[in-house]
Amino acid sequence: MTQNQREPSIRELFHSAWGRNLHIGLFEDETLSVPQAAAAGNRRMAALAAPSAGDRVLEVGCGFADASKLLTQEFGCHAVAVDNAPWRLSGADIAGTRDRVQLLAAEHGRLPFADRSFDLVWAAETLGYADDLSRTISDIARVLRPGGHLILLEWFGSVLLSPRPILELYGASHLWPQRRWRSELAAAGFEIERFDDWTLHARGTYDRLGRIFEADAERYTTAAIAQQNMDHRLRWIDRSALGSLMILARKKG
Repeated sequence: MTQNQREPSIRELFHSAWGRNLHIGLFEDETLSVPQAAAAGNRRMAALAAPSAGDRVLEVGCGFADASKLLTQEFGCHAVAVDNAPWRLSGADIAGTRDRVQLLAAEHGRLPFADRSFDLVWAAETLGYADDLSRTISDIARVLRPGGHLILLEWFGSVLLSPRPILELYGASHLWPQRRWRSELAAAGFEIERFDDWTLHARGTYDRLGRIFEADAERYTTAAIAQQNMDHRLRWIDRSALGSLMILARKKG
């Protein structure tokens, strides 16, 4: 490395490999790149949630707020995008939608909004980081109007998976089984309308990411993205210990 060169940051490398939607992609077309598939996943979730023009949307754990941007541009919604990481909020590109997207630092489970403030809550791979899943889902239910929807994309685990390594890898609090997601949503007053297994799409995402990292291993490991961790993810997915769910639920009432 020359004196004028510098090591890329982890943030920059994830941008280059994953794009702006830091969650699994929808791989219905094998030719898609990881960023294209992640954007396709957002579009599928948006189509299933089917918000109306003028609806108020809350994106929880928004990352770079690309889902909020999609919902405002293509559905005419007004969105509030919250995340607990200022660097992600500062990296959000909401050009052309600034009058309809509000960015706010906040924690899920302690949402700073009045009861019944939103028509739709969107959460992609973020509720797994909740210290208290019951409180977090109940707080989401609180800010939703009756008849409003929650759409989420989340990991689930099997009873065969020891929680400790996955918690270390993802920094998540828990990896809950499918039945826990069903029971918590029901307890918070939700009726599940869709409960789709997206594990195959998770495999497609990590297969492609693995190939990207292997092709440029020195660059990625230099930034402390350990190849062995990616290998662990692939092995967990391949043996069906780690899966992915897309859930659409309606608040009763």
